[in-house]
Amino acid sequence: MFAGLGLEVGIASAPTISLLNLVDWENEKDLLVANIEQDSLGLIAVTQSEPALYRLKTFPVEREGELRFSQKIEAAVKEIENTAHFIEDREKREVRSLWFRSGLRESQADILAGLRASFPFEVRQVQAPPSSGLGPEASAFLAPLAGQVPWRKNLSAG
Repeated sequence: MFAGLGLEVGIASAPTISLLNLVDWENEKDLLVANIEQDSLGLIAVTQSEPALYRLKTFPVEREGELRFSQKIEAAVKEIENTAHFIEDREKREVRSLWFRSGLRESQADILAGLRASFPFEVRQVQAPPSSGLGPEASAFLAPLAGQVPWRKNLSAG
């Protein structure tokens, strides 16, 4: 299909997985990475510096169309909570932080504030590295693509 369009595919990956390259999960050890999209939530749990769980949940659709912003955040909070409890029960590890990226049209600051108010652990936003030259909103929006680039090598070389 891609070749027929004149495109050459280098890497095909789930956007949430590529976000791991933008988080220091090897040193932080026990964390969740959440990717909030218009229609779904992707979650990766990392325990003892190893990916332990990957989930992708679609948001329910209402008769009027897609969910309102507050409903999406509420659904995301519920799934993040459930995943944190699952990790505590199954892995016997406590989630220490949540890294999130949002592809929602709403303000990143509003999403960050809503998530911080919902959890006892630290909540941080995943963004492309500063060396990408992107502004804050573009950095958050394009983070899954930036996660495909070997930034650590680029950053250590410069």
